[in-house]
Amino acid sequence: MRKILILFIFISSITIAQNLKWLNYTYSNKITSLQEEGNYIWIGTTGGLIKLNKITNEKTFFNKSNSGLSANHLLSVAIDNKGNKWIGTYLSGLVKYDGLNWTTFNTLNSCLLSNIIRAIKIDNKNVVWIENNGLIKFDGTTWNVYDEKYCKSFNTNINSIAIDSVGNKWIATSDFGLLKFDGVTCTEYNELNSGLPHKIVNTLAIDNKGNKWIGTLKGLVKYDGVHWTVFNKSNSGLPNNMVNSIAIDNEGNKWIGTRSGLAKFNDKSWIVYDSISNIYVIIIDKAGIKWIGMDKGLAKFDDKNWTVYNMANSGMPENTVNLISIDVNHNKWISTNRGLVKFDGTKWYTHLELEPVLSDKYLTAIIQNRSGDKYFEIEFDYLMYYDGKSWMPLHIPGLQDVQIGVREIDSKGNIWFGTKYGLLEFNGNTWTKYKRPNTVLPSYFVSSIAIDENDTKWVGTSEGLLKFDGSNWKTYNIPNSDSINCFIKTISIDNKGNKWLGTNIGLAKLTGDTWTIYNKSNSDLPFNIITTIAIDAHGNKWIGSSGTGLVKFNDFEWTVYNTLNSGLPDDHIISIAVDENDNIWIGTRGGGLTVFNENGILGIAY
Repeated sequence: MRKILILFIFISSITIAQNLKWLNYTYSNKITSLQEEGNYIWIGTTGGLIKLNKITNEKTFFNKSNSGLSANHLLSVAIDNKGNKWIGTYLSGLVKYDGLNWTTFNTLNSCLLSNIIRAIKIDNKNVVWIENNGLIKFDGTTWNVYDEKYCKSFNTNINSIAIDSVGNKWIATSDFGLLKFDGVTCTEYNELNSGLPHKIVNTLAIDNKGNKWIGTLKGLVKYDGVHWTVFNKSNSGLPNNMVNSIAIDNEGNKWIGTRSGLAKFNDKSWIVYDSISNIYVIIIDKAGIKWIGMDKGLAKFDDKNWTVYNMANSGMPENTVNLISIDVNHNKWISTNRGLVKFDGTKWYTHLELEPVLSDKYLTAIIQNRSGDKYFEIEFDYLMYYDGKSWMPLHIPGLQDVQIGVREIDSKGNIWFGTKYGLLEFNGNTWTKYKRPNTVLPSYFVSSIAIDENDTKWVGTSEGLLKFDGSNWKTYNIPNSDSINCFIKTISIDNKGNKWLGTNIGLAKLTGDTWTIYNKSNSDLPFNIITTIAIDAHGNKWIGSSGTGLVKFNDFEWTVYNTLNSGLPDDHIISIAVDENDNIWIGTRGGGLTVFNENGILGIAY
């Protein structure tokens, strides 16, 4: 089959306030929740909240940087009869949005037991029922917690809540099947005492006759209060046994979302629509139109025509950013677990031609020489050379299955790599290996490299720091540390020649042969484990952590930015880069790509 090279271009057109200090770019095509309100569909995604006008198709994006959302990764959305939006987040609590004000409830200021909210349901009295390591009832003033004291099976993940005509709560769980809760008594239906085929229940819906339609890992189940009927691939037209979503229209038709497509069931016959897949959520609006949330966008179906919407606010293919690199033309190259994208400040470019090479791998580095040519380092044993027009793979001999983690390029164009088995030098044609015992490397595992203005290589290992001037090696031991347990994750060099080392025991500064150590106990650095460091044109150090946010250090003061006090969407920082306008580009583990400038973001169309 012939392969076709396709370049997807995304144009950023987000309308938000001027002099913006924080900007989030996310992959928001993974739809987790849908709700209708008049002419609008409110869409919960892993990249924020979207308001879609059904008439004009106009989209309004809400995320951590431009609204009061406490997080971008959303799990559930519900709307009460006053128009308040109740939004469940992953790790950042429950958010109420009344159209003007955003209010966040979490474990610190409410009776919530956890900051993960997977399911929300509003009853006919406008009371909010919340999944939260159990079931929580909130009437706007009072919180009632129903935990495992009421029902031992509440101590599990609740995936969906439905309320029947007499107020019973029917609860889909991940471990204990289906639960019925009448406010006092909890009844458990599982594989042993009912007709459920599997203990994992993803979703449920109740029809106008009171029948419960239950989506499990092993098919669709109908429960009429007495009998259990199971529909699966073997005995029905169900396209896949993993049922993720169910909606029931005014005529009683069941619309079932599965991994392999959408099915319509009228109690007698099945119609399967397999042009879409990986369906997470379905709603049916007042006009009978089906809105279908998938892992790659939103679809609308009016029983005749399909419309597919791209809900992304950027060209990001997913929300884990492993690396950010800025080339000589100021383009940002962003490596994610689902591919490589380039952003020129206005347009996004996705390189699909790399997909056959990447497969289940991802880019761990982007290196550029003085002529502007780029080397793209791919996990394990490949290096891709790109001259701006075409790609050429360069195989690294003898290093199959070795993950290359760090890299730098010297003034002669030689590329230096750190691997789990030592240090590698590539001059464009040949490879030179430096490893025990032919060097003084204290460890085989080279975890970081920096090259100073004299072309001296500074090499961080899992056991200490080395200096290599091309002929001689010198070992440096960080004072007051156990060298065996001191892991140097990153090295940056400022314009005065100071070396800044990010380690698992704090921040270390080397000036000549003199060390200065900053950690939680002797400074305002809020963490000891440092993942990345970037230094801006003013000498400010921007320091990333694994779970505690971002820190700016100007040699005198420490400023902490995290998900609680800023527009940072995720406290797990993987990569930082600084552009020509002093914008700080921040790659996170699950919150996408973030741009920050204390004086207002410059040079980006937003």
